[in-house]
Amino acid sequence: AATAKSAAAAPPPGAGVEGQHAGAGAVVSGGVKAAGVRVQLGFELGKRRTRAKGAEAALALDDDADDELGPSKRRKLQRLDEDEVSAQHIIAQIPTDRDQLFAFPINWSLAEQYKVITTDVKKWVTKKIKEYLGEEERTLIKFILEQLQKRCSAAHLMEELSPVLAEDTPLFVIKLWRALIFHTLHAEHSA
Repeated sequence: AATAKSAAAAPPPGAGVEGQHAGAGAVVSGGVKAAGVRVQLGFELGKRRTRAKGAEAALALDDDADDELGPSKRRKLQRLDEDEVSAQHIIAQIPTDRDQLFAFPINWSLAEQYKVITTDVKKWVTKKIKEYLGEEERTLIKFILEQLQKRCSAAHLMEELSPVLAEDTPLFVIKLWRALIFHTLHAEHSA
């Protein structure tokens, strides 16, 4: 949190970005000169967190923090259920290289049979379009899903979406293709 102490410890004008390293609870300050205006920056370093060792995977707070937050709590390791193991196995099968990803054979009939495109992929596309455009553009979502139902290639979809998504198109199509492959393979493993 910015503090009044940071203004008092200001570096000399024209010094650029400066600062000092300090321990927990110390105030670090610095200044930036931009367009002839000097701006003071400051923040207070928080308590340091450490990793707990042993059979449990947990974050333990320092002793000082225990007074504020109560006794340290640790989460026990939990076994992954079959679905989580299956999901990790499926993800490991999906190529990360773009060319290999786009060449990956998709079982379109299985995707249709289990309604992968109209359920799982539709949710994903709706969420991502809202993230990219700031609103749920239903016409665009419908267009993307129709293209997938026509079994279009990733390259064709990229060409079609370039005017709308511009520089975000390659990343969007790569992620879409990974989601499509994942949900199709998941349906295949669940069958």
